[in-house]
Amino acid sequence: MAEDEVKKTGGQVDELCLALIDAANDKQHEVRQMIMTSLHELGKKQPEMVLSAIKGYLIKHQKLSQGHRVVLLKSASKIIGDTLSTLSLGLGKQMIKLASAEMTKSKDVEPDWQSAASEVLVALGGRFDHEVMAELLDKLSPGSLPHYFVVQTLASFASSNPFGVVPFLKDILGRMLPMMGMAKQDNLRWVIANCLARFCESIVDYVANAENSPYPDITMDRFYGEISSAYDVLFNVWIKANEPKIRLAVVDAVGHMTLIMANDKLEEQLPKLLPGITSLYKKHTEHYLITQGLCMVLEASCKDGGAIMFSLVDNLLGGLHSMACNLPDFSNPISVKNHNEVLRCFSVLTPTFSDRVIAFLLQKLETNNEKTRIASLAIIKHLINSSGSYLETKEELIITGVQILFNDQNLKVRHMFAQCITAMAHHQYLELVGGHKLVEFIVRQCAVSEEEKTRRMTDADAITPLALQRMCENILYLFTTTVDVMEQVLWPFLLECLVPEPFTHAMNPLCRCICHLATKKREEQAADFTIDFDLKTNVPRPVAMISRLLVMSGCPLSGGGRGDHVLKLLKALSPILQPSLVEMWDTVIPKLIQYLEENSEDKEKWNQKAWEDLVLKFVSKSVDEVDSEEWLCSLGAEMAAQIPLYTHLPEEKNFLFKCMGVVLNKVTNKDFVQMNLNIMFSSVKHSSQVEREGCAIGIGFCAGTNLDQVLLKLEQVSKNEMAKKSGILSFMKDKSDPDTEKLKSTVMLCYGYAVLYAPPALVTSRLETSIFRVISRHYSNVKDVHVKQNLIRATGLIGKALEPSRLQQPEFIFTKRKELINHMLDKDSNTLHKHAVESLQRLLKGILLQDPVPPTFDNILKHIQDPWLLSTSDVERERAVDTILTLLQTFRDNMLLTVGGKPTSFVMAGPLLARLIPRCTDPVIIIRQTAVDCVQCLLKIAARFEGYSLESKDELVDALPTLKQRAAEDDANILFSVASDLSKVVAKKLQSDLLSPFVLTLLEGLTDFQSHSASGSCVVLNSIVRIRGQELRNDVASIVKELRASLTHITHTQTRTGTLRVFRTLASHHLVPVLTAILEFPLPYDQNVLEIWRTMAGESNLSLSIFDYVLDLSLRSLPYQEKPKPKHKKETIRTATAQPVAVRSEHEFSLLNTIPVL
Repeated sequence: MAEDEVKKTGGQVDELCLALIDAANDKQHEVRQMIMTSLHELGKKQPEMVLSAIKGYLIKHQKLSQGHRVVLLKSASKIIGDTLSTLSLGLGKQMIKLASAEMTKSKDVEPDWQSAASEVLVALGGRFDHEVMAELLDKLSPGSLPHYFVVQTLASFASSNPFGVVPFLKDILGRMLPMMGMAKQDNLRWVIANCLARFCESIVDYVANAENSPYPDITMDRFYGEISSAYDVLFNVWIKANEPKIRLAVVDAVGHMTLIMANDKLEEQLPKLLPGITSLYKKHTEHYLITQGLCMVLEASCKDGGAIMFSLVDNLLGGLHSMACNLPDFSNPISVKNHNEVLRCFSVLTPTFSDRVIAFLLQKLETNNEKTRIASLAIIKHLINSSGSYLETKEELIITGVQILFNDQNLKVRHMFAQCITAMAHHQYLELVGGHKLVEFIVRQCAVSEEEKTRRMTDADAITPLALQRMCENILYLFTTTVDVMEQVLWPFLLECLVPEPFTHAMNPLCRCICHLATKKREEQAADFTIDFDLKTNVPRPVAMISRLLVMSGCPLSGGGRGDHVLKLLKALSPILQPSLVEMWDTVIPKLIQYLEENSEDKEKWNQKAWEDLVLKFVSKSVDEVDSEEWLCSLGAEMAAQIPLYTHLPEEKNFLFKCMGVVLNKVTNKDFVQMNLNIMFSSVKHSSQVEREGCAIGIGFCAGTNLDQVLLKLEQVSKNEMAKKSGILSFMKDKSDPDTEKLKSTVMLCYGYAVLYAPPALVTSRLETSIFRVISRHYSNVKDVHVKQNLIRATGLIGKALEPSRLQQPEFIFTKRKELINHMLDKDSNTLHKHAVESLQRLLKGILLQDPVPPTFDNILKHIQDPWLLSTSDVERERAVDTILTLLQTFRDNMLLTVGGKPTSFVMAGPLLARLIPRCTDPVIIIRQTAVDCVQCLLKIAARFEGYSLESKDELVDALPTLKQRAAEDDANILFSVASDLSKVVAKKLQSDLLSPFVLTLLEGLTDFQSHSASGSCVVLNSIVRIRGQELRNDVASIVKELRASLTHITHTQTRTGTLRVFRTLASHHLVPVLTAILEFPLPYDQNVLEIWRTMAGESNLSLSIFDYVLDLSLRSLPYQEKPKPKHKKETIRTATAQPVAVRSEHEFSLLNTIPVL
C-alpha cells in the first residue's frame, strides 16, 4: 500500500472523515475539540480507514500548519489507544514512520507538535514495541546528540511499557552514556536525566514482575555498570548546574538509580550522597522531588539490614523531623505531596530502625513546642497506619509515651493527638493498658463549654474549640459504630464518664455512644450487658447514673440538644439501673422523646416550664414504681452528693433542687429530710436568681409532706444565719458567704413556695402563727431591688395559695391581708430611678461595644442630647451629662479607627463639643464639673483620630481638671474666667474641619434655658471668633443669619450684649461678607438689626470702613431694576434694588450719628 493510500470503506463515511480532517484546524478551540471527539468516535468504528486517512493527509500536505498537524496527531493517538489490538502490522509500521518523521522534522523544540507525535509512538509501542524501538534506536546514533523528543519518547515508552523497553536498555544506555559528556544545553540535560529516572523505574517494575516478562533472566545486576557510570556524571557534574530544573531532575534520577545500584557502590557514595541531596533544600522553594529522591535513597540503603545507614540514622531523623515541622499548605498540592514524602521517609526507616525511630519521636513529644509535637504526632499516626507490623513490640511504649500530651492546652496539638488516637483505635492499640486513658482524652475534648466555643482566636490558622469538639464527637461515634474492636474497650468504660463534672459538656455525644452500645447489647442479650457493680468499682452506681441523667434531661436543649440522647440512654440502661422501672420507662420515655421532637424545633416557642413539669412527673412516677424507702433515700443522697457538679450550671442546678424536692416529698425519714434541707440551703448560690428559684421550688415540694420541718428550717435560717451575717463581727465573715439581703431573697421565696405547695389545711393553721410572724419583719427597710422582687413574688405565691377555690375553707380570714398589701404599695422612686439610669447606661455601653465606631456613637448620642441635655430639669440634665461621659469613656477605651477596613473621621466631635459648652457653666455644680470631664475626654478622642495616642501628653487638655475644680465655685467672675479659659483650649485644640460645625452648633447655646449656660456659650463664641474667625469666611452668611435669629429669643442682658459683639468681632475678620449679609435682611429693619448696626458702628476701628463701603455701594448700584410685566411682555416695571434702598433708608442714615468723629 502506498504511503498516502487511504483504506476506504466505500461508503459516505469516507467523505465525512476527510471533511473532518480538512476542517480540524478551525479557529475556535471548542470546534477543534468537537472535531477531535468526532474523529475519535469514528476511529473506534473504522480505525484503519481513519488512521490511513490522517496519515495520507499529513504526507500529502507537507506545508500544513502546525496547529492542524497537532489536532490530527492527537486524534490518531486516541484512536490507537482504543483500537491497538485490531491494527494491522503494515499500518502500524507506516504510522510509526509518520510519527517519527513528524517528531524529528524540526530540529528546534516545538512542544505541542512534537509531543503529539511522541504520544502516537508511545501508543503504538503498546503492541509494536520492537518496531517502535527500532525506529527510536535508529534516531539514537552513537557520537551525535539525539533529538530532544527522541529521548523524551524513550522515557515515556519506558514508563508505559517496561516489558517492551527493558530488554533493549543495555543497548540504549550504551549509546546514551557517551552522549552525556557532550550534552551542554540545559533542556537536553534535563530530558536525559528524566529519561534515566524512567529507565530505572521500568527496570524495578520489570524485575518485580519477572515471572510475566518475556525474558525472566534479566536482573538488576545486569545494569550495574551503566547505572554506576550514569550516576557519576549526574551526581558529580550535572547536580552542580545553575538551572534549578536540572538539579531537581538529577536528584529524581539519582534516587531511582540507588534502587538499582550495587551495594558496594551505594555504601561508598552514601556519606556524600545524603548531604548532597539535603543541601538542595536551601536552593529550592519546592522540595517534593528532593524529598522523593531522598526517600528512594533511604529505601535502597535500608535493604539487607541497613548496616550502611547505622551511623547516619540519628542525624537523618533530626533533619527529617525538622522538615515535618513545616506543616503543609493544603491549598498547594505540591506542598502536601512533599509532606507525605517526608512521612514516607520515616516509614522506610521504621522496619529496620524501629527502636531508634520510636524513641526519637517520643523524646520529641517531651518538648513543649507546638510544631514539634504536632509533627511528632503526625509521624506516629502515619507509622501506625503504614508500618503496623513493625511496631507490634512498641505499642505499649507508644501508648505510655503519648500520655505526656494529656494536659497540653494547645488546640492544634490536641487536634492532631485526637487523630493519632483514631489511628491507634483502628490498630487495636486501645485494647492495651492505658487505652482507656486515650479514650478519656477524646471524651474530654467533646466537653467544650459555651464560653470556650465563643472565645476569639488570635491565630488565623488556629483550630477553634468548636471544631475540635465536633471532630472528637465524630471520632467517638466512629469508635462506637464502625470500629468493631473498640466495643470491648468502650463498654462499660464510657459509663465511668457519665457522672464526673469534667465530662458534663460532653453529655450529648457520650449518651449517644453509650446508648448505641447498650441498645445493641440489650437486643442481643449479650452476657456483658449486665454489670457487676461490686466488681466494676469505677463504674458509677445505678442511682448515681439515674440522678445524673434525670438532671441532664431537665435542660434538653442545652449541650447541643442532649435531651433526646439522655432519655434514650435511660431507656436502654433501665434493666441494669433498676429492673422494676423497665416496663414503665419503656412506655413513658418514648412519649417524652416524641414531645421533645415535636416541640423543640422552634427554640423561641419552647416552654421550659411545661417540659420540667413532665420530667418531674416522670421522676415522681418512677419513685412510686420502685416503692422502696431505702432506694429512695439512696437516690436522694446521690442527688445531694452531685450538687457540686453544677456549680457553674445554674439552670441544671435549679432542676436538681426540684428533683430533690420531689424525692423529699416521698421520704418519710425525718432525719433524712432535715439533712437534705440543710444541704440545699448551704449549697445554693444566693446571688443567683435561677438557683434561688430552684431551691425555693424544691423546698416547696418538700413542704407538701413536711411543712413543719420546712418552716422550722426557714425560721432557723432567718434567725441564725441573717443575724450572724449582719452582726457586729460581720466584717470577719468568709468572702463566699452570701450577704444578708441575698439570703433574705432566698428565704422569702422559699416561704412563698412552701405555702403554695403545702396542704391547704395546714397552711391556714400555720400562716399567721408560724409564717407571717417571721416574714413580716423582712418587709421593712428593703433597699435591694432583688429582695423586693422576691418579696413581691413570695406575696403573690401566698395570695395564690389562699385563693378560696384552692383553700375550700370559707370560714378562713387572713387578718394580716391589709398589712401585706400596704407593704406592696410602698415605693422608693429615687432608688428605682438610680437603678434605671445605671441599667440604661449598661445597655447603651453594650450597644456601643458591639460596633465602637463614630456612626454608632453618633446614633446613640442624638437620642440623649435632645431633649435631655437641654432639659429645664436639673436632674435630667445631670443624668444626660453623666451618661454622655460614660459613653465617651467607653468609646475612648474601645474605639475602632476604621470602618469596613477604611479609615474614618470623628466629624461629630464639633457639634458634640458645642452642645457640651453650655453645660460647663450650668447653674448646677456637678453638671459643670462632669461637662468639663466630657470636654477633656472628647478632645483626647479627637486627637486619637488625628494620629496621636491616648497616652500623648498635652498641657492644655491635661490642665482641664484645674478648670473642673474652679467650676465648683458659684462666683460669676470665676465662672466667666472658666468659660474664657475653656474657649482658649478649644480654640487651640479644635481641628480646622471641626471648627465650622462647632461654631454653627454653639449658636444654639445662646438661647439655652439657663442664663448662666447661655452667657457661658456667648463668652466661648466671642473668644473662638476672635482667635480663629479668619477660618470662618465660607460660613459668614450662615453665622450672621443664625445670630440675628438668636437675638429674637435672648432676653438676658449680658448674653444679648455679648451676642451683638460677635457681629463686631466677626466683621473685624470679614467686613464685606458681614455687611453684605446684614444688608440682605428684609426691610424695614427690626430692632435687632438696628442694634447690630449700632454695635458695629460704635467700633472706631470698623466705622470708617463701614462708611466707605456703604457710600461706595450707593454710588455704584442702580436705584432700580427694569423687568418685563408678566402679562404684557412689551411693557416694563421698575423694582427698587434691595441694597441701595437699605443703605439709603432713613434708619440707616440715622445711624451715622453713632459714628465717632473721624
